Amino acid sequence: METSEIGLSGLGRIDQYADAIRAKAMELTDTWGGAMFIVDPEDSARLFKALGFQDDVAAAVYERVYGLHYVDHVHAGGDASSEFTWHGPDVTTLVLRGFDDPGTAFSSINDATARDFLLANRAKFERVLAAIPAYASKLMFSTKIGCGVLRAFGAQLSEESLFDLALEFGRHRTTDLEGRRGVPTAFVRAFTLTMSSTLNPSNALH
Repeated sequence: METSEIGLSGLGRIDQYADAIRAKAMELTDTWGGAMFIVDPEDSARLFKALGFQDDVAAAVYERVYGLHYVDHVHAGGDASSEFTWHGPDVTTLVLRGFDDPGTAFSSINDATARDFLLANRAKFERVLAAIPAYASKLMFSTKIGCGVLRAFGAQLSEESLFDLALEFGRHRTTDLEGRRGVPTAFVRAFTLTMSSTLNPSNALH
């Protein structure tokens, strides 16, 4: 299903497949080395609009995923809240679009197909990249972590390919004195989110 075809009634899938969303968010937290990135309501609405969802749907996703309570955020004053983290939008998009197995959603993406996919979907990729907070372009994670994130959804990309794509599409990459290679978090997220909102599922949710 195209993101633009999903109405407010379709958001019921978030509750219906809450366990799948929670499980993938926990897996991705581990894949990102335990890092947790909190999504603000405004960022969520802007992102889901960039992914092609209708304005009312984009605005409503945040509260639905926030309500899944997969992160408990305790504040200094003693108050606690749930959070929607950046480990949730990909699987949420896939669930809303009808994927019954988010873990294989990107299985068509590999070293031979990744660049062609990004070229074919560059306009959407750029919209999604622009919707991601600017600070994420300065958070450099290793190519190993980036490939692990892609692999969590079934893609099979080598670190060398991801490193090259980060420069071409993400606009920069890093290498330190001891040879550690970094790619921008924003690039990895824009790549996976573009796939989440574009690739077609083999089986629809029922």
